[in-house]
Amino acid sequence: LYKIGLKFIEISSLHLHQLELKTEATPYMRRLSEVTGQVSHLAIMDDTDVVYIEKFDLLQSLRLYSQIGKRIPVYCSALGKVLLSSKSNEIRNQILDSIELKPFTKNTIIDRKSLEHELNKTKQRGWAVDNEEHEPGVCCIAAPVFDFTGKAIAAISISGDKSAIDSGQKDHFIKMVVEAAKDISERMGFIRQI
Repeated sequence: LYKIGLKFIEISSLHLHQLELKTEATPYMRRLSEVTGQVSHLAIMDDTDVVYIEKFDLLQSLRLYSQIGKRIPVYCSALGKVLLSSKSNEIRNQILDSIELKPFTKNTIIDRKSLEHELNKTKQRGWAVDNEEHEPGVCCIAAPVFDFTGKAIAAISISGDKSAIDSGQKDHFIKMVVEAAKDISERMGFIRQI
């Protein structure tokens, strides 16, 4: 005879948590895409990659190729930098020690000290930018999503052509992404610091 073990309960709990996260995030992602005209993504960190778990797209942005389940190395995406920056120094170093920093574009940060500086900056300001670091011509702005314990469980982003992101609205886009991430975090039980 077989019985349900603790591992099954752990896996089920993680799955349900992701479903709840996606359910809570979807309206904010939709609004973010509608207002900015860019693709919005929700991603989690898995080992040394970020994985898209939800996406909201507009018809005019079909040029940007991404799909739910797609994996991107954590060091060359705004989503990854946000999630990596939320880790303790010890865990962050373990992850970076296990990664070969190889270039995807001419803008990919492949120097460890430069990447660590970028991660520290990201943690301090609460958002990250991918300036054509994974795909040429594509920029991304991301912010962390926290759960009720204050742990960064995911990140939300907008992605689009560099010309659209850098069109003079970049600061406005950053503010909108950060605000959407805070709203989703509240829906996940996080209490904002005043």
